[in-house]
Amino acid sequence: MTIIRNNNPSYLALLRFWKKHCLLEKWHIDWLKQNIEVIPALSKDEILYVEGERQKNLYFVSRGALARIRYDGNYKIYILSLALPEMAMMSTTHLYSHTPSIGNIIVLHANTRVVRISYNSIKYVQHIPEVNTLISILNNKKKKQLAQLRILSTINSPTDRYLYFIKNLKDLKNQITHKEVAQLLGISRASIFRASNTWRNK
Repeated sequence: MTIIRNNNPSYLALLRFWKKHCLLEKWHIDWLKQNIEVIPALSKDEILYVEGERQKNLYFVSRGALARIRYDGNYKIYILSLALPEMAMMSTTHLYSHTPSIGNIIVLHANTRVVRISYNSIKYVQHIPEVNTLISILNNKKKKQLAQLRILSTINSPTDRYLYFIKNLKDLKNQITHKEVAQLLGISRASIFRASNTWRNK
């Protein structure tokens, strides 16, 4: 595995995130440097995981965005979930699952930077409280987003769906395009513009 430089931006982003939640000792930092793979700046639409692949990796976003997507019968893209900076995606449902997760993981924005960590590296030290905390926080951020997206899926009106989105998922709204919002909400861009006008005229 490539040696991680102390000034590597993606490594530092992950380390800062971990330090926000835990008091780390030198061995924690040594473990991190020895067990992560920093992926160079990625291009839009690059694929990190194809649905059904038997890989077991966690992808932490240090810059940019990842999306979990599926296609319908007409090859129309639907975004199932997103990972913005300080969020992560996994190639299975959870750390101890052997079932490949649903949907491809793709790079949503150009120049996205990602840290890849294998499940084996995490499991080896997951009994350590600080490592367990890191994984738990990343999982909780994912679950919080998915809970909101499940609520969105129950709202039939495209206008009401968008209005709920901009009220309750502001972090996503500010970092993705109208096209990406449409793919996430399963509505047309025309519906977004109509809903935007409704919101502005309130």
